[in-house]
Amino acid sequence: MFKAVCFDFDYTLGDCTDSIVAGFQYGLTGLGWPAPDREAVRRTVGFLLEDAYSMLTGDLDPENQARFRALFTEVARERQIHETILFPGAPELLRGMEEHASFDAIRFTNAQGLNTASDGQTSDSRDRNYFLNGMQGKSGMEVLRSRITDQMMTVFYAPVEHDGEITGVLLGLYFAEDYLRDMLTTSYFGEAAGVFLCTREGRVIASSAPTSL
Repeated sequence: MFKAVCFDFDYTLGDCTDSIVAGFQYGLTGLGWPAPDREAVRRTVGFLLEDAYSMLTGDLDPENQARFRALFTEVARERQIHETILFPGAPELLRGMEEHASFDAIRFTNAQGLNTASDGQTSDSRDRNYFLNGMQGKSGMEVLRSRITDQMMTVFYAPVEHDGEITGVLLGLYFAEDYLRDMLTTSYFGEAAGVFLCTREGRVIASSAPTSL
């Protein structure tokens, strides 16, 4: 069983060069610099955005670095959700991790909120608590419904770091309905009883019945 897994995303699991280049061109021209060519941008991928900005411009001003990051994000973040291409073998890597882990599924969410499953399916996770907390360096657990499978699941999450920067969130999933249904199934006086597990807001997480009310 794995105790820790660390990997990079850009040019390891996937390619989001088009959106990165668009973000660099928008950010640099917005600050009065000429638009960089594609290869110049590619050579900076893997560095912090602030460092990449300085590598291309020679400008070390922290305020300009911060302004560049804000401009870059305006264009690149939304495009990365839709334009990222997984490399051959990336889904197989996640499937291999699933086979040797105790979780039902392993997923990776990159820094732009793109959640990737082992079958190559993706979803937008920018509003998920596990993503928001993970990108702040927090680990934890929550119960929610999958946007990929529509199954109720328990999500254990932890941030993935590279050179001091959080580059994404690694997820270990238990598909909760099957486990919890077995746990909740009971009977009283020989008759099956309906048992429901709910959130404080009254939302049904799981029940002893095949379908929840």
